[in-house]
Amino acid sequence: MSGYVLRDWLQKLYGIDIMVYSMMVACGIKPTIPELTTDKVLMGVMVMPSLHAKLLTEDNCKQKLYQMIENDVIFFLQFRKLKETLSHYEAPFGNVAVTGTTSDEAKQKLLNVCRELGIDQEDYRVEDFIQTF
Repeated sequence: MSGYVLRDWLQKLYGIDIMVYSMMVACGIKPTIPELTTDKVLMGVMVMPSLHAKLLTEDNCKQKLYQMIENDVIFFLQFRKLKETLSHYEAPFGNVAVTGTTSDEAKQKLLNVCRELGIDQEDYRVEDFIQTF
């Protein structure tokens, strides 16, 4: 399965576990898949250690992050632990996403959240990433 967030996003939007379906197919079992409909749009950005480590290391940022998660404002996935030293080739350590009823609503919510959490920066302009959606 490819993608950092694919399985979790599909579970969040449609309530299905694509990993279970994949394993069933691998075992020769044809899964019964319900009709997939949703009235939500999910939009997110990756968070990078060199730019966004403070989300998990600084107390005030952690508190904001956890509060947003608890209040279902954001959907946060952490892929790996932060390392003390950064490698030459950096990989994301997580993803911050929001839901909306339209792409425009999700874009605005994501931009606001990213600004509040300090994800949106001069070197990481979230608006540029999401403008085409």
